[in-house]
Amino acid sequence: MEKWFNKLKNKLVDGWYDFVDLASANQKRSLIYAGSILVFVTLATIVMILLQPGIRKQEIESLVYPDIQSSKVKLFEDKDPDKVIKESKAISVMYSKPDGLTYDKVLKVLNDSKAIQDLNRTVYFYPIVYKSHQLEETYSIDSNQVTFVFYENGVEKNRFAVENLKDFSNEFIPKLNRLPMWNITDNQPTTDSSATNSSTSNSITDSSK
Repeated sequence: MEKWFNKLKNKLVDGWYDFVDLASANQKRSLIYAGSILVFVTLATIVMILLQPGIRKQEIESLVYPDIQSSKVKLFEDKDPDKVIKESKAISVMYSKPDGLTYDKVLKVLNDSKAIQDLNRTVYFYPIVYKSHQLEETYSIDSNQVTFVFYENGVEKNRFAVENLKDFSNEFIPKLNRLPMWNITDNQPTTDSSATNSSTSNSITDSSK
């Protein structure tokens, strides 16, 4: 057994030395091969990086665009969505994956010309296809929900998730119409309070007479 082990060991050592001699004799050729492989991998990586935006755009166009048939829904298309949101004085945005039961339900309403007759605004669609985690962190959204957000000068002012609506058929369009009315909603309690104070004051005045 020991003889067999020594014999195997000698063969492995001889094979290693033969490999070293071969590599040394063809060092120039080996370097050329290694350099060629490195250049090929580098070029392939650069090409993929350059083509990636175009590939993503084509996939979004094939996945999203055919489903949008509503005059009330706008697409960012060649524009940078983040830049448009940041620079717009006022914009309403729908964030959603282009699939799912809620998405289909929302799109069915928005694509219905009769159903949107009472809708008083247009909405930009920001499809969640890539970098969902990044979008969730940037815009504080849940990628598994359909969320509508209103921005004023790039700052979020109001939002609602369709999944939180108790009566979708009756609440969706009115809720979407009220999306930019964040200031009115916020001032409503103050108005009610003022009215209550005014009423109380009048009662006191009347009772004092």
